[in-house]
Amino acid sequence: MIRSEQWREVERLFREAGYAEPVTVAPVTSEDERVFVLTPGSGLVGRRDLEASLQAALGRKVWIVEESNPWPSREPLH
Repeated sequence: MIRSEQWREVERLFREAGYAEPVTVAPVTSEDERVFVLTPGSGLVGRRDLEASLQAALGRKVWIVEESNPWPSREPLH
């Protein structure tokens, strides 16, 4: 379970990275990882610094992807 202060930190990290859209995640299939599914053209895919900060905040493996055919489904952050 991810605590509310962790979600606030995630939202802060995305805002600081310039992402103004609502942060969404792929449906959870494993508690040890989170896949953030962002709006196409976000420019954040491949930002290893952001992924590292998100991993530290959540204590989980993290991936950042953009909504596409392989990632068509997404849910609100919390």
